[in-house]
Amino acid sequence: MSAGRPGRRISAGVLIALAAAFLSGCPRPAPPAPDGGTRPPASASHPADDGPVRGGTLKIATEAPVAGDPLGLEEAIVRPDPSWSLVYRGLVRLDGGRLVGDLARDVRIERAGEAVVVRLRLDGARFDGGAPVTAADVRRSLSLYLSPFYTGAFRDHLSALEGSSAYRSRGDEAALAVAEEGDAVVLRARTPTALFFRALQAPIFPAAALPVPDGRAAVRAFAERIRAGEVPGTGPYRVAEAGPGRLVLVRAETPEGRAALLDRVEIATVEPGGTPEGADVLIRLRAGERPEGRWSEDRAPLPYVLFLAFDVRRTARELRQAAAHLDRTALAEALQAAGFRARPEAAYGPPGLWTEAADPGGGTARSADRPVRETGGEKSNAGKGPADAGGSGALSLAYDRDHPFGAALAPAIVSALQASGWSIAGEGLPREAFYAKVMAGEGSPAFLWPLADPDVVGEWWRLLGTPHDVDRLGLNVMHFSDPVVDRALSAAYRAIPGTEDGAVLRPAFERIAAAAPLVPLVRPEAVVWVREGVHVGLPALGRRPPVERWWKAEKEGR
Repeated sequence: MSAGRPGRRISAGVLIALAAAFLSGCPRPAPPAPDGGTRPPASASHPADDGPVRGGTLKIATEAPVAGDPLGLEEAIVRPDPSWSLVYRGLVRLDGGRLVGDLARDVRIERAGEAVVVRLRLDGARFDGGAPVTAADVRRSLSLYLSPFYTGAFRDHLSALEGSSAYRSRGDEAALAVAEEGDAVVLRARTPTALFFRALQAPIFPAAALPVPDGRAAVRAFAERIRAGEVPGTGPYRVAEAGPGRLVLVRAETPEGRAALLDRVEIATVEPGGTPEGADVLIRLRAGERPEGRWSEDRAPLPYVLFLAFDVRRTARELRQAAAHLDRTALAEALQAAGFRARPEAAYGPPGLWTEAADPGGGTARSADRPVRETGGEKSNAGKGPADAGGSGALSLAYDRDHPFGAALAPAIVSALQASGWSIAGEGLPREAFYAKVMAGEGSPAFLWPLADPDVVGEWWRLLGTPHDVDRLGLNVMHFSDPVVDRALSAAYRAIPGTEDGAVLRPAFERIAAAAPLVPLVRPEAVVWVREGVHVGLPALGRRPPVERWWKAEKEGR
């Protein structure tokens, strides 16, 4: 599994998904105006329970890179760009870790001896302008990612497609096992891993706009044409402007575009400390400041949970148990006293995962929100520091100092843990260094681990009863030496999504739960800035569609 850079786009992705979720709060958007245009922006006279109003511009400021890499040429991990995915869609997508169709209306996976056949029904999928998506478009797009001149993560993971070796050696695009059967595109792959199916999220382009690349310069030139808005997409928006640190999208002439709620999305990169989001927003709030224009604050929960993550090979079991018994209510109160809105996540995950996890030493672990008390000669771990609990000395808590919320909250979390008796110090690292350290298992035995994005939050514990998503296990996969866990993960990695052996996986993940490699700490409360011109139907939030599908709300009647 690639170590990758899993946190590279978290700021932009979360803001896009979170803001978009609010913008589609009701099951069905308001209808267009009688003249065929969109209704004017909502005002104080527009009742919120009428649903979100169509039209308006969403403006997002982020510290993450914007508009620079639409093809993922610099990526070491398969992760569709949250900005460009509004313009270019893939054959499939992940919905909470579950593989479902995107451009493909239906996905069927069949075994054929040693090969796996993937049937994708493209009925109704169209490019901006009306042209249908065909097998030729799929083949030409996959040939781009499998080209020896393409340098991103899609290439390695799509290499299970039959004919990819012949294509790379002879340039024979017809050798790729992509065929058209009726209204379906059929792919044949040999012994694909779970990451092959994840890589089918790669954007699909029209074959006529994509020449066979004959060098890296040709691939870069195609990326420039994408940024220039010259390549039709399949998403709800098309490119109006893309330059250094700026991406402007406008409604596209696609079925998804006609269903979209917004007319325009503007995303801009700003210098660290200058963006009204993330850590800077929290700092401004604490100082009582408000940015320019008319802004309002909403208390909806942010899709983040901060974990205390342990390298189980280097951290004493007693220390991990002490962490599992932290009083997270007191921790949340300490953060609130420091000026942050947060709530405890003691019971985050399936019922019983933290409250009755099996103890590898025998018996059952105590409730996660009840400290261990001294009874019958048993020593208490409540309020003890690492030296007391596991004899491992002072603990260094590493965190990504470039992560907007993690960097803002980490010092306060360290202070709160110190106040509860822990011998702990913070270690803020640049993003690349932080993830290199996490994946290598070197240095600090503990990390502040923020999980975010719709398909990432809580993904690791979903394996106790839901489909396996190996690419999101991160710390758990990389830091386990238990043979039972290793064998189960290895088998699941090679399995077709949805066909994993639950009887094998369940004992493995019970061991992961017992080892407590990730202890949920707190969920920061969201700060959502709603600028004049962006209008939200807040009362219907409980009925909103999944955030990554907000622009499909009207079409699907959700």
